[in-house]
Amino acid sequence: MLPFFYFNHFFYFYCQLISTLKKKLFHRFDYENFYLWDALPLVKLLLGFILGIVMAPYFEINLVYALVAISLLITLIFTQKYFFKRNLRLRTYLSNVFILLLIAFTGILVYQLQISPAIKQKQHIQYHIKDFYLGIIKSEIAKTNSGIAFDVEVIKESKSQITDSYKIRAFVRNAAINQFAYGDLIRFESKLNETPQPMNPGAFNYGNYLAKDLVFAISYLDSSTIDLIEKSYVKNFRYYALNLRNYLEGVLIKGNLTEDELGIADALLLGKRSHISKEMMQAFSAAGTVHILAVSGLHVGMLYAVLMLLLKPLRNRKLFITFFVLSTLWVYAFVTGLSPSVLRATVMFSFVSVGGLIARKAHILNILAASAFFLLLFDPNLIYKIGFQLSYLAVWGIVSFQPHIAALYEPKNKIIDYTWQLITVSIAAQLATAPIGLYYFHQFPNYFILANIVAIPLAFLIVMSGLMAFAFSFVDFISYWICQLTYYLIKALNWFTLWLSSLPGALSSEIFFDIKWSVFSYVILALLLAYLMFRSKKYLVWPLLAFNLLLLVNWSELFLKHDDKLWIFYDKEDLVMGIKKGSIFYWQSTGDDSETTRIPEQLSDLQAVGIRKVIPFDFNIKDDKNLNLLLFQNKTAVLIDKAIYNDCNEALHLDYCILSDDTEIDPDKFNGCIKCDQWIILANNSFYVQRNMTKKLLNIVDSTRIYNVKESGYFESDIKPLDENQ
Repeated sequence: MLPFFYFNHFFYFYCQLISTLKKKLFHRFDYENFYLWDALPLVKLLLGFILGIVMAPYFEINLVYALVAISLLITLIFTQKYFFKRNLRLRTYLSNVFILLLIAFTGILVYQLQISPAIKQKQHIQYHIKDFYLGIIKSEIAKTNSGIAFDVEVIKESKSQITDSYKIRAFVRNAAINQFAYGDLIRFESKLNETPQPMNPGAFNYGNYLAKDLVFAISYLDSSTIDLIEKSYVKNFRYYALNLRNYLEGVLIKGNLTEDELGIADALLLGKRSHISKEMMQAFSAAGTVHILAVSGLHVGMLYAVLMLLLKPLRNRKLFITFFVLSTLWVYAFVTGLSPSVLRATVMFSFVSVGGLIARKAHILNILAASAFFLLLFDPNLIYKIGFQLSYLAVWGIVSFQPHIAALYEPKNKIIDYTWQLITVSIAAQLATAPIGLYYFHQFPNYFILANIVAIPLAFLIVMSGLMAFAFSFVDFISYWICQLTYYLIKALNWFTLWLSSLPGALSSEIFFDIKWSVFSYVILALLLAYLMFRSKKYLVWPLLAFNLLLLVNWSELFLKHDDKLWIFYDKEDLVMGIKKGSIFYWQSTGDDSETTRIPEQLSDLQAVGIRKVIPFDFNIKDDKNLNLLLFQNKTAVLIDKAIYNDCNEALHLDYCILSDDTEIDPDKFNGCIKCDQWIILANNSFYVQRNMTKKLLNIVDSTRIYNVKESGYFESDIKPLDENQ
């Protein structure tokens, strides 16, 4: 009875809250004079909801307790006005705090209900045990260097009874891309492995990337070991959408689109990027136009704008316009395979369309917040997806900053005005996405304005001509010639992109932006926006203070004393090692490249962990006993790359013994001359040597003093910095 009572209590007050918010959400107001925070209730709700989602992984809340807490907060929201009748300011402040806590708590609860069960299922996965699995292919088939890859929803194991299904990523060798398809039921025998973690500092965390899609295991298979039990076992909306997309790709192929042109057409029209060459992708990235290759807000926005323009004569028939626009947008989403980026954009513009119907003067940021809230309600993990972040930040930048930038110049010529509007949209979008773009990619396209002036109109023409080719696909002659037009438009886009990316200074790379810089940047942008809206000097002072605070925090870090770090990297050929001292890394390698200026590949990712500069350094020290001794400040090591035994009167005590190049030794005999606190087995040793040496070492030391780089990734240890006079 208790849960039922609280559920009813919670439901009643929640309905009252929604009713109150609905009255405020679509009220009409004067854009020139309104209190921003009160005019954007859904923005407040969204920020609180996001706060709850971010906090959720650190909480484990019982459902009954969660309902009690939410019910209590709702009660406080509606009753606090009776306790503070005369103090309106305090009452308003408490009301805002309680609402923020309520929405944050709701975010935590949604995360627990949506994501936690899938994460808990990870505990029941039997890793490294060979078993037969029955599963359904639940993703598109992606091409890899050695075969294909796809996600499998495992529904049955032969050796255990699973309570809930879970997803794995399968890599299949020697398989053609059309051998399997979405919805197929397959049976395979395999060992499941943990998702890979970064093997070197700053390297891409592929395991974390898979975890955001609730994939917690990977499997390596051969096509001959997979039995296709039933073709098209699952036939849902996504199944039919992907089949339709394959049919439309066939229309492009019949129109003689091949190689790079087909790859760009697939990306622009169908949201499929697997056919784009690596060189072309790098060119689009350097030119600052890579965003047009992902069917997202730009493409859906183009279609929305064209539809609204064509339906302008029917502007008095709002219901028909809204229905027609929504239908067309969702058909387009279906055509592009219902990919996550397209769904995000379609939901966003669907809310914009409906918002325009029921509340002509509702602020666009309220509508965008509503669409983001709706998406996060069904998939809280979206908040961690780069595409989701970039999409909404770009639209926020365009809506918030573009009008102020455009007002700086008002050309009378229509062509110049169109060009100026395009420039201001590009600047606004780039301004809003630059901090997070630098955080993820560490690069900035310097010619993005020129790129977007040409690339966006070309992309628009390509999308429109491609959609016409699809519309006339039942008439081969017409479809063919429209495809030819599309072909030459794509060739023009590719030529322009390659030319622009080849210009000197096209791309500024190796720009380090950590999370601290990104957060501060958005605080400054928000305060700057407040100044542009209200033109009050107090809003201009705050961005300056925030910027100075950021500089102060960054400057203070230079004077804070931290232990230096010793890193020994994962490398299949050589020993690559060094010391991190603040933002500088001193490195050495036993490979031939250590004699040249070329930096080992592992060091290219170090900017992601705060390294600004890498400097070659010789850690070798001379020794009369013919040992490869290394000195890391106050730590000593020996590199064992050959069998070494010396007659010794007393044992030499070292911090690290590094086993390299398949060298096998007798630990008992070696221990008589050299004693080590830590044994490190490098990745350039064969599996046999690693296993054999680990068994031998366990006879003289415990397992905590043995570190296998090939299994665990790079070795890290804190070392005390030397005094300045040492």
